[in-house]
Amino acid sequence: MEAKTNYTIVGLAVLLLTSGLLATVLWLSVGFHNKEYTTYAVYLHEAASGLSEEAPVKFSGVKVGYVKSIDLNQKDPQQVILLLNIESHIPITISTYAQLISQGITGTSYVGLKAKSPSLQRLKKVPGYPYPVIPSKPSLMTQIDIVLREVSDNIN
Repeated sequence: MEAKTNYTIVGLAVLLLTSGLLATVLWLSVGFHNKEYTTYAVYLHEAASGLSEEAPVKFSGVKVGYVKSIDLNQKDPQQVILLLNIESHIPITISTYAQLISQGITGTSYVGLKAKSPSLQRLKKVPGYPYPVIPSKPSLMTQIDIVLREVSDNIN
């Protein structure tokens, strides 16, 4: 005796499983909720050692974006230009500054952002620059290097 097979049910099951697999692959690769980013520029007056593209950008320790690109300034080779992609809803204000922060002994770095005041006046694009510019402060290692150099000069 042969069993009766309902090919409509088999076809429906195959379609459901295929669409579920496709939705899972889409969800894992792209995600259903994409974040919107705003690009900001930072001009560093120090070496960007240990920093790489796709490195995190953290605002008071909270990850809010990533480093889009790292380039030398063609007009001033002592400067490094960082382009940061920061989530659009993050309040980057006129009191916000950027600093290169090293993570422990591994040598990897990330960009840390902090605000000096609770002002919520947003940072705007300056004429002549393609992106709003976040001012930078020297990293801890650069500050230590400056102090040690001054102490050495004073001892001499």
